Amino acid sequence: MIEPWLDARDFSEVLFERCNQSMWRMLVKRFVLLALSVIAGVANYSSSACAQTSAPSSHFVFDDNFAGDILINEVRVPKSGEATDSQVESTKILPDGLYSEITTERGVVVCELFYDKVPMTVVNHVALAEGALGPKPRQPFYDGLTWCRVVPGLVVQGGDPTGTGNGDAGYLFPDEIVPGLRHDGLGTLQMGNDGPDTNGSQFCLMLSTQHRLNYQHNVFGRVVHGLEVLPKIQQGDSMRVKILRIGVAARAFLADEAIFNALVARASRYAGPQEPGPNAPFDDPDQILPIEWDRAKNFNYKLVNFERFSGIKLAARVYAQPPTEADGENLDAWLGKEAARLNVAQRGALAIYFAMADQWHIRIGTESVDHFLQTDALGEKLAAASPMNESLQKLLEAASVHAAESIAAMTKRLPPEDPMTDARRIKLKADAVLDGLIFKLEKR
Repeated sequence: MIEPWLDARDFSEVLFERCNQSMWRMLVKRFVLLALSVIAGVANYSSSACAQTSAPSSHFVFDDNFAGDILINEVRVPKSGEATDSQVESTKILPDGLYSEITTERGVVVCELFYDKVPMTVVNHVALAEGALGPKPRQPFYDGLTWCRVVPGLVVQGGDPTGTGNGDAGYLFPDEIVPGLRHDGLGTLQMGNDGPDTNGSQFCLMLSTQHRLNYQHNVFGRVVHGLEVLPKIQQGDSMRVKILRIGVAARAFLADEAIFNALVARASRYAGPQEPGPNAPFDDPDQILPIEWDRAKNFNYKLVNFERFSGIKLAARVYAQPPTEADGENLDAWLGKEAARLNVAQRGALAIYFAMADQWHIRIGTESVDHFLQTDALGEKLAAASPMNESLQKLLEAASVHAAESIAAMTKRLPPEDPMTDARRIKLKADAVLDGLIFKLEKR
């Protein structure tokens, strides 16, 4: 109970101390007593109500008690007679940061945006969502668009105004990839593209870990609320996107056309080979990889981008069988010559696969050896360095396990009329080995 600062009777006596003893004094005294009683009752009710309930919002409510944090409340309407303190089923606090609230037909998804790490990509997303970029007359670009592509267990993709997966906002911008920002689980937010430096308006929310996409797509956020909504999204569902700024830094983050153009002007551009080949980072001379989606070209893009954003070169080759010059005792010498020719003998690595023997052969550049030996299969620093043979063995064992899991998952996902092939198996094995090498070589 909130006690009045002055007893109602004492207050009335003071107020009317000098009044004449008359009917008017009596009437006024009764009025003041009634008014003070009403005020005290309202104060008590307000205090009790505030202690019991939160604001009934299905989205976001500002609460001064959290100095700029946002409360996300999932609220249901209570049944008649139900206690009010059970209205809020769950409450999640969002700390200071920049967020993208994506409202779908299946629920609300909130993504933290990595604006301090990938500012160009985040400015693009924010400016489109707020109507500062995109076709004129400008308006919130994403509102009303549909999820154009849904692959269960893999990805949901949206942001295409045509709904076909081929549209954009009228412009493209370069890749912006940061070592350590990976496709490492459900809820990773990344840009869709059609090759190097072809980012536009389309974005994807990953439904599983997909490290094979590292260094091919800009990772610029992660889901922090609504993970359970992602698998429910259906192709053709609509969306709305709202940007949330919490805290001083996020409110100071500006996103408009001038800022975006300045960031694009300063960005690096893809300058490597467009095609795999003898002098490119990747080659498939015997064409043992799948030809649909040109997997060899995608591997080449990935390795060029790895050097572009990490400064470390990684070269890889897949052969049906060893070249003549690599037969028998000549193998080690041939690997050394290839490493030197491809400029990875000093820094970086060379990975060679022979499909007939199902074997990988790896050479680590001399300047990269220490870092390679001091990291585990996911790139985490080890307490003590491991010997080279042991490190390579552990890398290949981990890659073998990961490849087997990927092969099983793809086999399950493929329709009966499109079965698993040897070419696809080799591609998934190459994914696993190259991702393992990248983890151990990149410096985050």
